[in-house]
Amino acid sequence: MHTKTKKAGYIFRIDDVTPGMNRDNFLRLEKIFDTYAIKPIIGLVPDNQDRQLGLAEYTAEFWEKMRSLEEKGRIIAQHGYQHLYTTHNSGIIALNNYSEFAGLPYKEQYEKIKKGKEILEKHLKKEIKWRMAPAHSFDKNTCKALKELEFEYITDGIALSPFSREGLKWLPQQLRKPIKKRNGIWTICLHPNSYSPAFIDNIEAFCKAESQHCINAIESLNYSSPRRKSVFFYRFYAEQKLYRGLLQIKNLITFPYRKSKECGSFLTRLRGSARYLRHYLAYKRYHFDRWHILPAEWRPYVAYVAETINSDDKSRKGTVLEIGCGLGEILSKIKSPNKYGFDTAPEVINAAKKLYPSSNYSVGSFDTIKGYKIDYLITVNFIHAIPPEELKSYYA
Repeated sequence: MHTKTKKAGYIFRIDDVTPGMNRDNFLRLEKIFDTYAIKPIIGLVPDNQDRQLGLAEYTAEFWEKMRSLEEKGRIIAQHGYQHLYTTHNSGIIALNNYSEFAGLPYKEQYEKIKKGKEILEKHLKKEIKWRMAPAHSFDKNTCKALKELEFEYITDGIALSPFSREGLKWLPQQLRKPIKKRNGIWTICLHPNSYSPAFIDNIEAFCKAESQHCINAIESLNYSSPRRKSVFFYRFYAEQKLYRGLLQIKNLITFPYRKSKECGSFLTRLRGSARYLRHYLAYKRYHFDRWHILPAEWRPYVAYVAETINSDDKSRKGTVLEIGCGLGEILSKIKSPNKYGFDTAPEVINAAKKLYPSSNYSVGSFDTIKGYKIDYLITVNFIHAIPPEELKSYYA
């Protein structure tokens, strides 16, 4: 049993499982976990309305697949309700300043969680006991509602071993990618919708090397250390304002330094750091998804896309349209006079208008662009999963 060893124990959890997810990545991960007898936690969205996760019908085939995973020993956790961020509240964990639940009245949270639980239990034919919060953001009202609705476990929190708080058992979640550790219980959070084949190769290599130390979630609950619980107590139950402020300052300084080291010349690193600071200030003002902060200098594909379009002489007079434009950095580097950016998040569109005003921005996605005369269409299609023939139909 892992409770008798000082070696680290690893648990995998898969977030954002919906009918519209990147199925190729999901199935590849499933094959890896089957090969090494690893049983991850599956974060299933009961009624997904988030376009970024891919909108698709919840079919009988999908529910049958989820039931088969549970029969193989996977734990199904309720991953929010509709995966729509409705508040700018970081909640208990304080990792992100947006949430589907944190900050909402207790009654509203209770009803949403109840509806999601009823959907899952209806189709899975089994009681749901685990909860996985979108964006790791929830508050004490969320915990109260979970307890009232007979949930028992939360997969979240920063600690080195499971602990109990707010009447629930917490399995800590600390990692975004596999990293070897000396001891403690470590949950690795996976978002397969956005992974490259190379990233999944790294996951497979880790599973092969550490398969003996990959444990299931239920087994991990037997591992406890009062000393390690104090890490959680200090992080979340001591006075938090000072700690959070210092943490934000630290991240603001160290993160640009780490990323800029990957960017080549000193001048490029300097430009990237300056742009990062500019984006960060916009993030604090407009409260958009934090991953948009990364500047073009730290994302090589931005320059590649812009150079590809600019190399075509027709682009000087053509119309360029980007779905999922974010802050508009790609469009800002394209020389066409007719540039249109669409994103489903109003906050990021408002920021783009301020930061890169040379383009036209609107809230929307594929369903709002029909009627435009398009010469170049930019989109990250593994998110939207639009068939090639349908993509062609958008061109003039």
